[in-house]
Parts: sequence; structure tokens; C-alpha cells
Amino acid sequence: MSATLLDTPLEPGSPEWRAALTASKIPAMLRLNPPGWGNRFSLWHEMAGLVPADESTDEMRRGHYLEPAIAAWFADQHPEWRIVRTGTWRNDQRIWQYSNPDRLIWRTGGRRRILELKSDASGYEFGTPGTDEIPVFYRAQGLWQMDTLDAEVVHFAVVNSRLSFAEYVIHRTPEVEEEIRWLRGEALAFLATLPGGSNPTRPDIDEDTTTYETLRKLAPGFDGTDAVPIEPSLADRYFAAIDAEDAAKAERQHAASLVLDAIGEGRRAVTVTPGDDDTSIETHIATRVPGRGDNPPYLKKGTRKTSFITDIRSAA
Repeated sequence: MSATLLDTPLEPGSPEWRAALTASKIPAMLRLNPPGWGNRFSLWHEMAGLVPADESTDEMRRGHYLEPAIAAWFADQHPEWRIVRTGTWRNDQRIWQYSNPDRLIWRTGGRRRILELKSDASGYEFGTPGTDEIPVFYRAQGLWQMDTLDAEVVHFAVVNSRLSFAEYVIHRTPEVEEEIRWLRGEALAFLATLPGGSNPTRPDIDEDTTTYETLRKLAPGFDGTDAVPIEPSLADRYFAAIDAEDAAKAERQHAASLVLDAIGEGRRAVTVTPGDDDTSIETHIATRVPGRGDNPPYLKKGTRKTSFITDIRSAA
């Protein structure tokens, strides 16, 4: 066995947890998370101990509540396997590498496998059940779990927004092994950028709202300074962005009105494009949602078709 189960799981927010590179931090490190899920800038400051960790979101809490149900469904699909809870694991060779799998799978005469339990309410790019067509940020987590525990297989059990269950799986093929080696290198490079590392470097400020919220945490009070001079070029950029935002809002409102007019009293707006073998692909553009009380329906944007990414290196 190349990993050790800690006597006590790492407590989120503790100094030990901040210093540990766990699977949940990997998508942020690689800049793969969806907006608002945490990014490299916020992760760097959290691991450096400069800001507190973000509190759990409603989505995180929902996933925690649904885990037992998803695990029960998966166990029903594989009655010959033993599904067990577990804690925090640390790799024996790479003591900076930690993992908190949702469950472990024990099979008679077989190697230990990892089970990740996910709930998908946002229509992320899960593909054909039984394949490894999963969102790239979940793939990154799965590969980190696999590498930490030296596992050969990671299963993902998922319940989607329609309350349907599905299973996906990643096998440790030679191609996946190359991804894992690349992932280790990225992790070491990131750790070197932290304070006390060989190359301490703060990540660049980007457009993610999480970066903005992290900057707010870094300056929670006032030091008595009134006017702080900034470069005119930065001021120009700031106002240009505001003007562009106003123009974009106006264009969005115009386009929404056109779509609403095109739907009429229908329910959804879709586009239909030719697919393979005389099939067609329907893409959900928008939906008319009933208003509250006597208010008329309003327009809500739809989920647009996305493509699958099966190699995290192509997305990071």
C-alpha cells in the first residue's frame, strides 16, 4: 500500500488542511473550475494562510446531503462489491499529496477502487454512462484520488437534475498514467510558488468573481488612507469596462426580447442542426418560465450543448 489513512481526517480550514494539496483543490490549481467554484488565485491565498477558506455553498451542502442516496444506488448496481466510508489518505512517497475519497470499493480478489459521488443540477458535460465522459474538473479530482491511493480505477456515481442516476469510470491506462505524471509536475510547480517555496509568486489577477472576493478578504478594513493614486491607464480600463458592460446589457435585453417574441406562447427556444446518420441535434437556447401570481412568463437562458474533454492537459 502506497498511502496511509490518517487517524483523524483533516478539518477544513485548519492549518494542516490549508497546507495539504487535496483532490478538491486540484481543479482550482489548474484553473479548471467553473466560475465561482474557487480558482488558482483564491487557492494560493488560502494555502498561504492569507485569507480564510470559503464557506460551504448551497451546492456543496446539497451534494453532502445526497451522498448516502447516491452511494446506495451504486451499491444496488454492484451487490457483489463492498462500499465503505473512509477518511483522509496521504501518499507515502509524496507527503504533500492528500485525498478524501467519498467511498472506497472493496472487491473479492481485486484491488481497491475509489468511488466519487456527485450531484449535477447545472447540466455540466456528463456524457454516455459507462464511459469517462465527465466534466474536466471532476476528472482532475479523480486522477488525483487515483494517484494518491495508487488505485487503478475510479468510479463516479451521479444523480442529475432529472433525478436520474448514472455511472462513469476512469481506468488507469497508459494514456491516463501520462496525465497523472503531468498532474504531479503541475502540483509541484504550484507548491513552489507558495510563500516559503523555491519560486514564491502570487498568481495574476483575472476576471473570475472568486478573485475579486479574495481581494476583498485581503483588505477587510480601512487604514485611514483617503485617496490612493492609481495609473490613468488603469482608470481608463475600468471605465471602458463599465461602458462595455452597459452596452452588453442593452444588447442582451434586445436579443432576449427577440427570442421571447420568436417563442410566442411556446415553452422553449431551440436550434436544430444536422447530426450523424440522418439525425439532428437539438440545442436548448431558452425557456419561458411562469411568472409569480398574475405576472406573465419571463425568459430564462437554456443549457447549451458542450463538448467533452477527456484529457485535462488540453484544458488547463
